[in-house]
Amino acid sequence: MLNYIPKYVRQDSDLAYGEKVTHENYNEKLNLNTTQGDYNTEVLNALFNNEDIESTYHIPYIDNILAAHGERLDTAEHDIDTLEENYLDFRGDFSDLDNKVNSIVSGSIATGHAQMADVITGALSAGPSKYYGTDENENAGFIDLPEFIYADEITTSAGVEGIYFIPMLNSVAENMLTEAVREKLNREAVVDYNYLDNRPKINSVTLEGNKSLSDLGIQGVGDYATNAGVASVLTDYYTKAQTDSAISTALTGNATQSWVNTQLSSYALSSTVTNVSNVANAAANVQVGSSWSGTPKQGDILITV
Repeated sequence: MLNYIPKYVRQDSDLAYGEKVTHENYNEKLNLNTTQGDYNTEVLNALFNNEDIESTYHIPYIDNILAAHGERLDTAEHDIDTLEENYLDFRGDFSDLDNKVNSIVSGSIATGHAQMADVITGALSAGPSKYYGTDENENAGFIDLPEFIYADEITTSAGVEGIYFIPMLNSVAENMLTEAVREKLNREAVVDYNYLDNRPKINSVTLEGNKSLSDLGIQGVGDYATNAGVASVLTDYYTKAQTDSAISTALTGNATQSWVNTQLSSYALSSTVTNVSNVANAAANVQVGSSWSGTPKQGDILITV
């Protein structure tokens, strides 16, 4: 690198008018000016014609500008490299995008909405009166439309007892029911006896409310001889007509105890009784009073007055 050192002509000509200019003075001034001019010319020649940056003169402010521009060029080069990388990435992405677009156009790749459209592919071959959706079991597919309801022109009048609709399974909400039905559904416990099923019965009469023994066909509480037992004992020792007549007479009206005793004691038994001891031991005894006198046995009868 060359260093530029300015060459100055530092001599002034101070000859007065009419003075003689010597050849020494002339030669000195001319050579000094020539040397200075030739030096500047050489410098300019090196600046404009020398391509080797290390063999020419440097101008400081130009060097500063070149250095600043060099940094900018370095930054720009880095930015260009980055842009180039981005361009290559974009070119690759664009290539992928181009392939995807071509695939979408050709139909090998379906978009989101196209995928939904593919679901109903075949609508034209599904048959008449079909719709795409889900049935009551949430199975997707082509479902038959419900039967259509048509209104025909009325030519004759006819009575309609009622129109009934059977709701689909699990389709009736609670608020669509009557108040009475909602009350039954929301009842925490059955507190009314009348709401129960399989209520007990006696003699086919449901035990509901206040029922008397007569309502239920039940005989009053007490010790009774069965019809078969009494009939068997009495038949062996009394005639049936005699027994029926005696009991009927004794129980008719307001019979007193003494009257009943008199009637029974005067009852003619001799014609039918074969053995008194057998009658006393085997036949049913009948007493009238408020309580039994002695020890009763099975088949004895107490008539309270």
